[in-house]
Amino acid sequence: MGTRRRGGRPGKWRMPRRPTSKKMLSLIVGFEFAVTRLTGKFKLSQNHPAANRAGVVRGLRDAGGEDSREIADLLSSLDNEPQVAPQDEPHHEQRK
Repeated sequence: MGTRRRGGRPGKWRMPRRPTSKKMLSLIVGFEFAVTRLTGKFKLSQNHPAANRAGVVRGLRDAGGEDSREIADLLSSLDNEPQVAPQDEPHHEQRK
């Protein structure tokens, strides 16, 4: 990853030598966890006024390209669906 993120800078990145470097490296621990549920959010400016959403749609259509058109179509279609108020959203039970 360090090589990919260096943006073409010459030379390899090296961790500076400090008295605490060895101690810090020894404190790094790995861990593993299992994902039991994944919840996604679908955000396309639904919480913005209709005029703002219309401006976003125009901007996407003006940008051209298939991806922009598809997102513009999707955002436009949301205006035809009933909006869910935040207090009406389902609540999830929190784990203790």
